[in-house]
Amino acid sequence: MSDIFKDLEDVVSDVVKDVEKNLNKLGEKIDKESKKLDIKSQIGNHERKIRQNYTKLGKAYYNNLENNESMTQVDIIVDSIKANLKVVELLKKQLDDLD
Repeated sequence: MSDIFKDLEDVVSDVVKDVEKNLNKLGEKIDKESKKLDIKSQIGNHERKIRQNYTKLGKAYYNNLENNESMTQVDIIVDSIKANLKVVELLKKQLDDLD
């Protein structure tokens, strides 16, 4: 009779170990996916800033052509676009490294 309990205890112990192992894997997978979502969100934010700056650049150009307004902010806008493009590039690399 004690052999049955010993066998049952071994089976339960093995099941518990397997469950713990799989829970750890699941936790790691969830952490990885959470990091990916965070990076994708950051990419989206920077891409939105790029689009906004393209719009500002277009408006400045249009106002320059139509109203002969100076384009004093163009360098700042272009620098912002370049910086955000670089950040997006780096974030995409981080995202690729997670796969």
